[in-house]
Amino acid sequence: ISWTAPFLPVDSYVVWLSRDGGASWEELASGITGTAFNWIVDGVLTEQALIRVFALDQHGVMGYDTSDAGFVIAGALHPPHPASNLLAGHDDVEMLLEWKGPLVDLLHGPASHYRVLRATSPQGPWSEIATPTVETTSDTLDVNPGQVFFYRVVATNAAGDATP
Repeated sequence: ISWTAPFLPVDSYVVWLSRDGGASWEELASGITGTAFNWIVDGVLTEQALIRVFALDQHGVMGYDTSDAGFVIAGALHPPHPASNLLAGHDDVEMLLEWKGPLVDLLHGPASHYRVLRATSPQGPWSEIATPTVETTSDTLDVNPGQVFFYRVVATNAAGDATP
């Protein structure tokens, strides 16, 4: 967890965690003098976690900041949800592919990369043509001019591939 220091001098920081969208809070660490804290995530799973960092000087709390959006704390890494909304377009040289990355929840971990597959038939056989870590890639079309290709994007992580 890291944050930006305020303009005024700070003596220390306190980091708090909410697992219920801000209804209740638990202290993770206090007496931090830098602007980062290494946190080993544990405890109750949630889809509504928030982090709040308090800045303190010799008189007490100067102010605080809370994470902009809730995040997921999952117990173990699970394969991701499938990628979605595959869009394709070409410029006679390259097929440009773009898709939406999967959502993360308690039963599905984040995608670490994507397996981009190509076939000449909707039933396959499929060949892996790229493994990007972002939600876009391209495929050179000059290999087989005029050939029709079908594409599939599979979200994956260390726990395995997403299942459709």
